[in-house]
Amino acid sequence: MEAKNKAIALLAATDIPGGITQGRIDKLTKVIEGLTEDELSRLRIETCVHGGGDPDRYGKVEKRAGRAAKIGIAGKHNYAGVQIWAVWS
Repeated sequence: MEAKNKAIALLAATDIPGGITQGRIDKLTKVIEGLTEDELSRLRIETCVHGGGDPDRYGKVEKRAGRAAKIGIAGKHNYAGVQIWAVWS
């Protein structure tokens, strides 16, 4: 329950497209449950506009590889969805 409360608090403190959804809460809760205290202290929410190609490339770049998890996607912006990521890099 503590991880879920942290997930809700982090999402509520972040202005993300589409707001807080149950799916985002569930995905972020799983991420939080797998993090160390050090990683948890660096956890933040980031967004990016996906423009084609590999839809997970944002989380695969060197500075985020292994330290990011996609928790959602929202709306369309110039025909590309806005991705929502939990990042602890």
